[in-house]
Amino acid sequence: MNNLLNKISILPADVANKIAAGEVVERPVAVIKELVENSIDAGARKIVVEVDAGGRQLMRVSDDGEGMSSDDAKLAVKRHATSKIKTARDIDAIMTLGFRGEALPSIAAVSRFELLTCHRETGKATKIDIDGGGDIRVSDAGRAPGTTVTVKKLFYCVPARAKFLKTTATELSHIGKFIHAVALAWPRVGFKYVVDGNIHFDLPPQKDDTDFLIALKIRIVQLRGNDLADDLIPINHSQENYIVTGFISSMSRSVLTGQELHFFVNSRPVKCSWLSSVVKRAYGTLLPVDRFPYVFLFLQIPPGSVDVNIHPAKREVRFGKEFAVQSAISSAIMESLQSDNAAPKVEFSEMSSNKLESVSEDKEKIKHTKTPKSPWSTKLTVEEWKKLYGVKTKEEILGADTQKIPSEINKSTVSESKTEISQTFSADMIKAAGQISDAYIIAQISGARNGIVLIDQHAAHERINFDSVVKTMETDETPRQGLLMPEIIHLSSEQSAIINERISELTKAGFDIESFGSDTFKIDAIPGFLNSGNLDSLFADLAN
Repeated sequence: MNNLLNKISILPADVANKIAAGEVVERPVAVIKELVENSIDAGARKIVVEVDAGGRQLMRVSDDGEGMSSDDAKLAVKRHATSKIKTARDIDAIMTLGFRGEALPSIAAVSRFELLTCHRETGKATKIDIDGGGDIRVSDAGRAPGTTVTVKKLFYCVPARAKFLKTTATELSHIGKFIHAVALAWPRVGFKYVVDGNIHFDLPPQKDDTDFLIALKIRIVQLRGNDLADDLIPINHSQENYIVTGFISSMSRSVLTGQELHFFVNSRPVKCSWLSSVVKRAYGTLLPVDRFPYVFLFLQIPPGSVDVNIHPAKREVRFGKEFAVQSAISSAIMESLQSDNAAPKVEFSEMSSNKLESVSEDKEKIKHTKTPKSPWSTKLTVEEWKKLYGVKTKEEILGADTQKIPSEINKSTVSESKTEISQTFSADMIKAAGQISDAYIIAQISGARNGIVLIDQHAAHERINFDSVVKTMETDETPRQGLLMPEIIHLSSEQSAIINERISELTKAGFDIESFGSDTFKIDAIPGFLNSGNLDSLFADLAN
């Protein structure tokens, strides 16, 4: 009778592993992440990542790390077996990337899994095979010191999970984004990334005695090219128990989204929603409200002050003293922006037929300089400015029917009115007078609201020329201009995937563009109305 009432039972190990895999192995990039992090924890100096069919058919991660003994290898594929922690107290002092002991058994539960490892001291190699969480098969093998994990047919035994995978391009985009992030986080580790048998990139490791900022700058050049690296400002700031290092872009370099905000805590790539807000506040008015800087920011913090055990994937972190972290990061960014390298320079140029007269008593002429080349044309007519900024008359802005100011004005009314007026102005003519830090145009407004306005020249040029690109894409033939020398541009993995999908549309718009290797493109021609200036920024914006 009692047996009929008892309904609770212990799940079989293979079922439990498949359930756990649902949290740890969400998609192919989760497998790559766990295996690469294990390699780094093993002290690897060179890591090779191979992916076929977006990770569906094959994922392999090989390293030259410490390797494992035969006994350790057998334990490594069992749940909650780890060398990283021994007691609960160790969780508060985690400095390794992995520690939960869930990755390998979770991966083995949903794939055809092979582990080949050789301990550095013994030189003895062990091979372990597991199919879909089944029996563990152990055999002797041969291999140089290190470990290779091969994962085939991901989700073959749980077809319901396989149906939720996206296109090959999408899955590769996620994998590429992670590989870029971890390669940035560990510049003293070499990374080779192979996709469908083609080498995507092969990054040599920097020497252990190389200064971290120098090693990071070299790695940024390797992944993103000199164009971006030359426009970065170093950060090296200490505050209380926090050390903030890395690079941020100058005021003249920005993108449309926050995808170029890269954060690392104790060398772990992390996501933290409020960190982007801290960065934006630190830049203040140096960037337009709809633009974001390039940020490669590393925070070293006592392990007990940060919790990385929020989610099995360890993507998000939580800080014990969030305000102190915000203060350290904000101070570090503002300190670097206020350095000599970031100080804005005011330049005056003849961008209109009106020359700026000096305000001194003898009315000397201020020396004029030419505006640097930009991919967007810098010659804008008055009509274009009017069309772009929606110039209105005083009556249109304030309303023809003037009303008495009410005795009480609620907060929302004030906010809405302020926003509307700040986005428009009344003027019959705009006189461009100068330029600040190659980023803003100083313009004089004449008319009823006589004054000075700062115009974001990048956004203005972008708006006009984006409209032109869209119009040209609607035609069969687009005027284009060939470049004397092909230009090579470097993008992030995510941006590269987007551009690759849109090459036919870009060709129709007037670009002669082709893939040129690892997240790199060769440009031979551009639309006739563009200058050949900073094409890296142009394509980053197009992708974003």
